[in-house]
Amino acid sequence: DDKYVVDDLGYNFLPSEISAAFALVQIDNLKENVKNRFDNFSYLREAISISTNMRTFETYDNVYTGWLAFPLMLEGKLKDKRKDMQIFLEKEGIQTRTIFTGNILRQPVSQKFKWDSYGSFNASDSVMANGILLGCHNQMTKEKMDYMIKKLMEAEDCLV
Repeated sequence: DDKYVVDDLGYNFLPSEISAAFALVQIDNLKENVKNRFDNFSYLREAISISTNMRTFETYDNVYTGWLAFPLMLEGKLKDKRKDMQIFLEKEGIQTRTIFTGNILRQPVSQKFKWDSYGSFNASDSVMANGILLGCHNQMTKEKMDYMIKKLMEAEDCLV
């Protein structure tokens, strides 16, 4: 996805006054919003746990995350079928994103630098090739998540 190709070094600044205004309006809802995101992530994780071709990332008991999105890794018979999965889901009205940047060493901007070698970065390459982000925001309803789960399972059946 060209939106996530890094060609040059730079900064991504948002207008601070606008961001501050949004933050002030939402600050009273922060705990509830983070809890909803966490609960939504847990619901989706449990639902896909029956699949041998999809998984999400590990979570830890001592870490509480307000998930921005649901990271989905395609493996097994769905490995290397990310584009097909995204096309299927998008046609069903489910927005997807690639996992931002993936392996930064594979981005065009990295060709401008000489890097020391520290290994193969296979895990990062796998995320770059097989990772998808799905919605997990705090206002997602159980009905919408159930629809997404249904379509994920349909996609699995169609693509394997």
